[in-house]
Amino acid sequence: MGRFRALLSQIAHPIHPEKRRSSNRQPSPPDEANLPDYETPQDLYPNLTPESLEPLSPVYSLIIDSIFDLRPSIVLSLSKSLYDRYLPRLYTDVTLRPNSFDGLWRSWQRGCAEDNSTIRAYKQSKVLHVMDKDSAFTVCTITCGDQPVFLPHSNLFPNVTKIELGWDVFVCQGDKGLYYMYLEFASQFGNQLKQGMLEELVLEILDSVNGPTRRQTLLEFDEGLKSKSIICILNGDWVPTRSDKAIGRGEHSLRIPMITPELKYAETIKMVIPKRLGPGDIEHLLYHLKKLYHDEQTMQETHQWNNDTNGKFKVEYWVYDAHDMKQSIEGRLKERNKDDIFSWMSDRVDFKEIDDENIGLDWSIVWRKLKGK
Repeated sequence: MGRFRALLSQIAHPIHPEKRRSSNRQPSPPDEANLPDYETPQDLYPNLTPESLEPLSPVYSLIIDSIFDLRPSIVLSLSKSLYDRYLPRLYTDVTLRPNSFDGLWRSWQRGCAEDNSTIRAYKQSKVLHVMDKDSAFTVCTITCGDQPVFLPHSNLFPNVTKIELGWDVFVCQGDKGLYYMYLEFASQFGNQLKQGMLEELVLEILDSVNGPTRRQTLLEFDEGLKSKSIICILNGDWVPTRSDKAIGRGEHSLRIPMITPELKYAETIKMVIPKRLGPGDIEHLLYHLKKLYHDEQTMQETHQWNNDTNGKFKVEYWVYDAHDMKQSIEGRLKERNKDDIFSWMSDRVDFKEIDDENIGLDWSIVWRKLKGK
């Protein structure tokens, strides 16, 4: 506890701010010797010393927790035992930035590229957020090893179970106009994960104008990250369609990204729609279901269907008034004599009511912003 006692001593005996700034300058100007007095903790509490704080030892952990909340780096530097104790707490939930891997470069300079604090820290991570393309490009750089800046690295996040990707990252996947190293972000990010560990992948979706491209992007993220659940949060600037027909949909209409039946690893696809739907939006949702059904039928008829991998996922629509929405969809299918789709839907599709308790997305940055948290 030596460093902790030194910290308390510094609190009890602070240096005047002007003296602190001038302590390294020689010689000191004459007027600095006569700085005006100011109240310090020692002035207010003359008997305050590190020894006098010994009775607080039962709550040292609470004090350390409070300091950690304010300045994590101070606590991590106090002792090895505190470093080991608080490092998992600091790196459990991480938002990756373009400079998040600078420690790998510094270690390469020292000749210890495979053993450094950056690698040890990220092994504690359980949740990752990549919200901008520059951060995504940095992941690609450390995976490929853009010499001489980085050596190739892999398996940096072996314990991560949840990942969230922003819209800018989603649309960069497979963009042919990008530098070759950044083309396959999904597969390169997957090289940093332990296969079978990823439980949830959240994708922010602002629009799905280019349906075929979006469907291919979902497939690439499924193959690259191998998440058991893919959650698409439709966070776009769309408004409910009051028309009863989804015809001539405008720029601000709901567009749900199409799902390909070729998905191999996802067990659940969740479409989170955080606005109440109009009649035309329900028609669009119905088209979304019909398209997936017919694509599955086409794959089976053309012998492209693999019973071991295809058709194993379920689709969940998280919407307001989920019960009424389901009844409306089923009613329209019956009116149009689509008994085949109705039967298929009973096993593969469900409608869930949006609420914070059941949706389980409090860890998502996009969701928290939508809910104003």
